[in-house]
Amino acid sequence: MNIRKKIATLALILAITPLAIRAQGTRAPQPSPQGQSDRDDREVNNRLEKLTKQLKLTDEQRAAIAPIMKDEVTQVRAVKENNGLSKKAKNDQVREVYKSMEPKIQAQMTPEQQKKFVNLVERPQDDEDAQLQQQQKAAFHPHH
Repeated sequence: MNIRKKIATLALILAITPLAIRAQGTRAPQPSPQGQSDRDDREVNNRLEKLTKQLKLTDEQRAAIAPIMKDEVTQVRAVKENNGLSKKAKNDQVREVYKSMEPKIQAQMTPEQQKKFVNLVERPQDDEDAQLQQQQKAAFHPHH
């Protein structure tokens, strides 16, 4: 798997996990814009904290990556909420969002951090969905 695919896969995992988990349950009423913004901020903070621990990001890197992640979360939510798209089209568009954001996130990392980042997403492609689901559970529900 090439480096771009690995990075895109990790970005996808980190970004869509809360959306995927929420999509598995029954559809809840849409939150208010402020409530959604707060939820987006918590998601970004959680993802950023995990990356910080895994990659030892500096405060400056965190400050640079946070708005990129916020933009990702906003774009992914818009895709997921678009009822005019099929599930496949939504998944394809979500992947495109992450592909477009990946170089921006990676540009904030040192070469060593980039290597570690790539190693975080290394996995066989044919098993990707099962592993994504396992990683989502572990990453976002460590105490359950």
